[in-house]
Amino acid sequence: MIEANICVRVSRQCLIAQNDTAKTYEISGIVFRDNICETYDSQGINLGSLKGVRIENNLVLSGFQYQVVSLEEQDTGLANTDTTIINNILVRAKSDAFTYERIGKTTNEKFLNNLEMLDTSIVPRDAAFQQTRGPYAAFRTSDFTSYRAYIARLAVLDRGVPGNTSPTDLAGRPRVAGPATDLGPYELGACGRQC
Repeated sequence: MIEANICVRVSRQCLIAQNDTAKTYEISGIVFRDNICETYDSQGINLGSLKGVRIENNLVLSGFQYQVVSLEEQDTGLANTDTTIINNILVRAKSDAFTYERIGKTTNEKFLNNLEMLDTSIVPRDAAFQQTRGPYAAFRTSDFTSYRAYIARLAVLDRGVPGNTSPTDLAGRPRVAGPATDLGPYELGACGRQC
């Protein structure tokens, strides 16, 4: 379980797990949950030849150089299988960046209830991060404020996807109970309306 981490100004991949040597699914059942990731020079999410990986309720910003999500078949020849990417907010930094890439075989892949956003304002704001080499800009506590505000304006609540296994959000607040959940690492909106 990789849970409740905030990783910003990352120069390479953020949520990454790869099996490049084992000939069987010795690496399986990894869960990435309630993380905040900001990566500029490589994929935000990169999985290789794994089984049963679940990525849920994360906020991932990526896309200056590469796509947000990359599923790769490693030299082992094993496909990514039973991968579930659900209830995430995926932000692309450029209008011509693309979200998903698949290299080789994948089986039983599920992309469910993810919200894809574009934020081209990052290009002029973070010019230093449009390079593949440092020095990189410093961390700013306000970096993700605009994404939370954007989602709140959209009133994204209860998109109706069952199976959220996280009882609280990244701030420790209880998530919506029952079969319907919202998106990302933070509980968004007011439960007094329609929870």
